[in-house]
Amino acid sequence: MDNFVETRREGFDGQQLFRVPNQVLRRMLDRPFTRDFLVTDLGYFPPCPGHEVTRDDQVSQTIMILVNSGFGWCEIRGNRHRLGANQLLLIPAGCSHRYGADDRDPWSIFWFHFQGSGAEGLLSWIEHSTANPVLSVGSPESLRRQFRKIL
Repeated sequence: MDNFVETRREGFDGQQLFRVPNQVLRRMLDRPFTRDFLVTDLGYFPPCPGHEVTRDDQVSQTIMILVNSGFGWCEIRGNRHRLGANQLLLIPAGCSHRYGADDRDPWSIFWFHFQGSGAEGLLSWIEHSTANPVLSVGSPESLRRQFRKIL
């Protein structure tokens, strides 16, 4: 028996996934009261064996992933980072990356993509970089509640 695991971007039982349609995004980006901080995609994945995503540097949003349980990994600019429960991954806009679930104990995650000048301002408060994209969350249950409310 081999150890091959099929990789999937999405399509997991119990997932929640929402994407703002492109025509709505265009209208929101034109309006001064919505263009500063715009969530474009968001979701929740239950433990998801085989979850893996690879993106080039053309992503125009910042990506935030909260690990709910289990483990995963991320590669940014040749550096690999391991993530576990109650850790947050921030991937800056325009940064090529790969991430995925651990083979033995796959992660469950809440995530969203966002953009805008307000988003950039928010990120300037948080100590992170492509060399250090993983942060520990001080109040993970509070953050989980916020994700659940948004979903």
